[in-house]
Amino acid sequence: MSAVLGALSLLAGCGGTPSGTFIIVQNQVPDSNCEVSGALSALYRSSGVLDVRLSGGYVLFPLLQNDFPGPSAGSTVDGNRIALSSFDIDVDVAPEPEASPITDLIQMLRALDDTDTRKSWVQYSTLTSGSVASGCPLAARTD
Repeated sequence: MSAVLGALSLLAGCGGTPSGTFIIVQNQVPDSNCEVSGALSALYRSSGVLDVRLSGGYVLFPLLQNDFPGPSAGSTVDGNRIALSSFDIDVDVAPEPEASPITDLIQMLRALDDTDTRKSWVQYSTLTSGSVASGCPLAARTD
């Protein structure tokens, strides 16, 4: 789920992504003060392993980019601002997983019928709120 773009192409003015895209640029990492920057930086998590044996869960701090055209000069209305209302979570195993009880459990849960409440352990949505202005801002916002 990561679309990691080179910092130089981003700083050059959104040239690294096709016009009219909305992407997660990177997964920000909290600093030593547990603060999460809304700016592009070298400190990010590009990939990782979710250990379902841990009880704390996984936290994602997405840096979002909205490359739809921004408001025209003099306009205060951003018709391409993207409103966030939820995140869809889908827990899966690696493409060629090692055989293990955890892998077997995740695959079994994913194969359940949608009416089985246990399927929500690996596929669910969680509500959120916020928005991302258009015109290629590189900041996670919650307006």
